[in-house]
Amino acid sequence: MDLRKHVEHHNSLSVNINSYVLTKKSLYAIFYFTYICFLIIIRVVVNKMNIKEALRALKFLFFSISAGLIEMGSFALLNEYTNLPYWPCYLIALVLSVIWNFTLNRKFTFQSSNNVPVAMFKVFCYYLVFTPLSTLLGDYLTSIGWNEYLVTGLNMVLNFITEFLYQRYYVFKDSIDTKVVKL
Repeated sequence: MDLRKHVEHHNSLSVNINSYVLTKKSLYAIFYFTYICFLIIIRVVVNKMNIKEALRALKFLFFSISAGLIEMGSFALLNEYTNLPYWPCYLIALVLSVIWNFTLNRKFTFQSSNNVPVAMFKVFCYYLVFTPLSTLLGDYLTSIGWNEYLVTGLNMVLNFITEFLYQRYYVFKDSIDTKVVKL
């Protein structure tokens, strides 16, 4: 009986290792795709963009990558070490990354003195739309055999692009660079 459990555990590990190999390749593709999308965003708004705006977009990119690492790391832990289906693993990971990303982008990227609850509510409204759509899409894609990490990565890229535009042109539109810097 113990030997059978050991063999079953070993077989599940080999599946996870194979998923990891696919995940590593998928992550490289996702980061490359994100980079290309970021360049496209820069090109679209370049006519209205100065150096300060380019730096703002780069800050958003780097904070989004850090939030992506939090999301992917927490997703991997939940996906590999619990028996939860895709959607709760994704939702928990998404919430953790949103809190991280909002806090850093408000303070450092957009340097906004905007009312925090109002800004949070606006971001919450974005996620009222994005979260169900990305969760349903992710759950559907994993149910037809797509790799969970690839689906999560694609959702992260979609989130990165749409959230930058949403925060830049809606949430912090009138309050960018209004934070008073204390000396």
